[in-house]
Amino acid sequence: GRVRVRPSPRTVQPSPRTVMAAMETMATDDLVEAERKRGPQLTPRTKKEEQMQVAREAQRKNMVMQHVKRLANKDWASRKAAVGALAGLVEEDASVLEQVMVLLDSRQDKTRQTAVWALSRIVGKGHEGAVGMILQRLEHPNGDVRLAAISALEHV
Repeated sequence: GRVRVRPSPRTVQPSPRTVMAAMETMATDDLVEAERKRGPQLTPRTKKEEQMQVAREAQRKNMVMQHVKRLANKDWASRKAAVGALAGLVEEDASVLEQVMVLLDSRQDKTRQTAVWALSRIVGKGHEGAVGMILQRLEHPNGDVRLAAISALEHV
């Protein structure tokens, strides 16, 4: 009748400890694979990393403020350098654009003129909000501000 299959004497059953170790390795491998697929983690993992991130954010905001202040500088080279620096930061920080827009209403015509020029260089082509703000400056009483607006329209 029936054929009985007996385990060969060479077959060794793994111990529960070995089975658990293998399962942990597989789970770890699965986690590593899931992490790789998900990409880099965006949130800090430790308190120290969080503190460093907050410090970097504060440093960046301070840098943005310094460059925005330089837009009102009397020296043209300083204003031009500030625009270049702000253009590089606008991708990371939308507040750069807001701060430059505030300068469009400055009491000083030179600062307003620079803000119009800066806005056109920072946002690039197709930014409707910037186009609208620049168009408003076409009717400004100061001729230099109007000329800056005309020139800026080429870039937005």
